[in-house]
Amino acid sequence: MSDSGGRLELPCAPDITTLTILINKMAKDSYKLPEQSLPGIACSDRLSDIRDFRSLVDGLGIRTQNTRIERYLQYLDSIVNEDESNESQIFKGLSDYPFDTPLDRQLYVAREVHELMWILRGLNEHMPKGVEEKLNTIVNGRDFAALDGNSSSRNAQFELRIASYFCQDGYHVDLSTDTDIIATKSNDAYFVECKRVASENLFLRRAKEAQKQLILRLPK
Repeated sequence: MSDSGGRLELPCAPDITTLTILINKMAKDSYKLPEQSLPGIACSDRLSDIRDFRSLVDGLGIRTQNTRIERYLQYLDSIVNEDESNESQIFKGLSDYPFDTPLDRQLYVAREVHELMWILRGLNEHMPKGVEEKLNTIVNGRDFAALDGNSSSRNAQFELRIASYFCQDGYHVDLSTDTDIIATKSNDAYFVECKRVASENLFLRRAKEAQKQLILRLPK
């Protein structure tokens, strides 16, 4: 029934007793099923996140008035306060809007603010060198990535999202060099090139680009 390591082995032709023992052992050793679902994140939480993000960016001298940051704030505020504002008066380029329903828009804004919330968490722990240029690029992007013909805003947002993990883990982060991210702590140093891959076909090409860039930029 069991090998020398204590693992339960099933005979080639198990009888009903053996199967019962096996099922009972699997039930005993398996993880307990959750009895409640994970709590959701309310629009009021997202509204608080974007307010805090805007406050931090404004404090660095980067203008957020009449940018997508202000419009996310206005939109979430209208939802929380049940204000039936005309969304076309809030968001730019709504005539080119790629989604079908108001729920699509709400989910997309929630995703954008979630990204910014993670960046905020990292910057609250450590403010990297060169972060101002990245934040300015992020703030001035189009409201929705699907409308963003210039991908630099979302590229910068992705880089800061990755950098935020290092910041939260106590690394000193530098964003001011040709390398997207340099993170150092004690005797550890990480040189990171960030690539947003739009399709599976581009994955290897983008990975090879990152490899070449890192080879050129790593200290000799």
